[in-house]
Amino acid sequence: MPARRSRPRIRGPLDAFKQSLLAVLHKELFAPGSTGEQLWDLGLVSRLLAAGSLAARTAGLLAVIETPEAMEAYVLRAQGQDDAKRRAQRCIEAVQEGSRLAAGRGWRS
Repeated sequence: MPARRSRPRIRGPLDAFKQSLLAVLHKELFAPGSTGEQLWDLGLVSRLLAAGSLAARTAGLLAVIETPEAMEAYVLRAQGQDDAKRRAQRCIEAVQEGSRLAAGRGWRS
């Protein structure tokens, strides 16, 4: 029996929109030298989550951006454009909160 070939995935407008949102998030939040880059490169979000002293809502928010892969998966799970926009906004809020918390603990300047 010959091996089945998978069909190439056809990207629709929603997939393209989600990819464009990810590109903007990476460019604006995680550019070289940015706060977001520090959060990822220094593992500060993981440290905050591991500390265990965060409220459940805050921990859930930070988990969205713990790693580049986590953020990408979160945005790509969006079910529509409005959902994708809400998820992108939540990523922005997560970076702001992570930055505030890390600075408050003296982990970043």
